[in-house]
Amino acid sequence: MGVSIIPFSLVGVISYYDNERIIVEHTINNLKFFVAKEKENISNKINTHFTELNLISNKIELLQLVQDHNNFQTSENQEKLNDILIKIQNDLNGASKIYITNSDGKILTSSKTAEINEIQTYERFNEVKNSEHINIDFIFTNEGNPVILFSKPMTTGTNKIGIIFVEFKYQNIFEDINVNALGKTGELSIAKKISKNEILLIYPILEEEEMIQKRTISMEKDTIPIIQAMMKNEDHFLNLTNLKNESVLAATGYIEDTDWGIAASINKDEVFVSLQFSLFVMIFVFIIISVSIVLIAIFFQRLLQNQLMKLLIFQIK
Repeated sequence: MGVSIIPFSLVGVISYYDNERIIVEHTINNLKFFVAKEKENISNKINTHFTELNLISNKIELLQLVQDHNNFQTSENQEKLNDILIKIQNDLNGASKIYITNSDGKILTSSKTAEINEIQTYERFNEVKNSEHINIDFIFTNEGNPVILFSKPMTTGTNKIGIIFVEFKYQNIFEDINVNALGKTGELSIAKKISKNEILLIYPILEEEEMIQKRTISMEKDTIPIIQAMMKNEDHFLNLTNLKNESVLAATGYIEDTDWGIAASINKDEVFVSLQFSLFVMIFVFIIISVSIVLIAIFFQRLLQNQLMKLLIFQIK
């Protein structure tokens, strides 16, 4: 009877690893689907704002007013420029501020009129000024609010006459993300590169002041999913760790238009909780069967011994 434990054990082990494979495959597919969905949603919103900014920056009336302001700087022109900018902002869903600077960084007009004639403080201004296309960035405003900043040079012919900046509310891009769909320990991270060796987490926003310093992550920590995403490794991973050094399953993506990485993960402990219960049940059943076999063996051994004793006593008589 003890031999029957062997096939039972083999079946149990095979079943365990087969269930583990199915659970991992199902979880990875969910993570990959989530990343692909959020990547598409974010890309669609970004492309919508790209289109809007292209239309605004090529608006003939606005170009003429900016050029006239650069040349004449009359109060009448300033008033017209301010009015058209306010109208443009009202037509942009989620825009919190819009302003235009000249090539030296002086603010020609702004939806926040108190900033007019001030010098802008955007650290990448020269990079934007010298570019030929729309730029996008994640920044904190002077008031400490996170925003997504779109910018584009304004040109008439081959002459650059200014740079237009539009700040969109953070929620405008990320409000539809539902991390709860990933599970209790599910996480979604989005990041941008701030240097060759470091990235900045832009989602989720960590409000606690003491956590602000933890928003930057070294590119050397390549066991973290978001670092793999920033390395443009769009794949799934079975042996990575999160920022808390917990083992996770993960899927990653890369958003080309923004140079952002996106990564979804879930703790292995949560993924395998049902499998651990199954293993407990299997071990319990194995113990019950083993004990039963031992007890039955003892019973038959004693029964056989009693019969042999009776036979021996009978022969002696």
